Amino acid sequence: MKILSMGLPALLVLTLFACSDADDERADPNPSQEADPEPEATPEPSADPEPTPEATPEANPEPEATPEPEPPLIEPLDFAAIGPVTLIRGGFGFTEGPAWDRASNRLLFSDIDGDTIHSYTAPDTFGVFLQPSGQCNGLAFDPEGRLLIAGHLSRNVTRTDLEGNAEILADNFEGQAFNSPNDIVARADGTIYFTDPLIVRNIEPELDFEGLFRIDPQGNLHLELAQTDSPNGVILSPDGTVLYVTYTFIRELRAYDVAPDGRLSGERVIARPTIGDGLAVDRAGYLYVTTGLGIVVYSPDGAEQGTIPVPEIPANCTFGGPLGDTLFITARKGLYQIAEMPIPGF
Repeated sequence: MKILSMGLPALLVLTLFACSDADDERADPNPSQEADPEPEATPEPSADPEPTPEATPEANPEPEATPEPEPPLIEPLDFAAIGPVTLIRGGFGFTEGPAWDRASNRLLFSDIDGDTIHSYTAPDTFGVFLQPSGQCNGLAFDPEGRLLIAGHLSRNVTRTDLEGNAEILADNFEGQAFNSPNDIVARADGTIYFTDPLIVRNIEPELDFEGLFRIDPQGNLHLELAQTDSPNGVILSPDGTVLYVTYTFIRELRAYDVAPDGRLSGERVIARPTIGDGLAVDRAGYLYVTTGLGIVVYSPDGAEQGTIPVPEIPANCTFGGPLGDTLFITARKGLYQIAEMPIPGF
């Protein structure tokens, strides 16, 4: 056979070539057709698709307008939760000027007709703090715990320290005696405000006006307002930025803005109580004004909340007690209280 005559080397080459072709045919029987690729899995949509990136801001964008601040919200007063008025003790002459002594955990109040400042410690302990008292009227404590006294008949403003030493802070304006200092309050920095109406009718007045005065922390006297409207009760808002004054005979409750240096401005009438007298304020800013009808409660802007009836016509009130949630009321011959007020005093 011719295949034998090719020789062994040639035969091996032929055999290897044939095997290679056979392998190629088995590996790809249809070399001209490409195999179908495996289909790719479709990705499931994300539950939270990422947002499309925003366009790059301009180099110098217009500044956004600053939003107006929201007005501060005050704590709502549940007027219906105010408890009953109860008598602590009666039989006084004319009670006025209640002030809570935090250092001694007691109440001080004046009896104008009795010419005495009394003390009361719950539940039933009474004592005499000062007698004679110059028939004083309004009382208050300054930030250092010293007692401030509006001298109704003595016609001055005094301060008594913790050791019982008294000093006269003011007794005249430009050489003319005060009329009859009535009510008094102190700001957190020691600034003092007091009213000076012409209440005592059996004196010869030296001033031709009824004043609202300020004593600054350095002891200097300033006349804030010269009026003829009989300013009476006086109190500060909890933050010390607003001063409230009752004008008894013209039936007005006015508010004044208090500047950082103590000066007053922005006088406005916010309510018209019936014969308003002394007043108190709670930590939310609600005002408790003693009137001929009882204690009328107002929001800081003068919206009436309701009237608390009192057995006698009240002259003044203040918050006190260990938790500051007792409203003490001086009303003619009696000392009264409302325990567990919905909002304590500040």
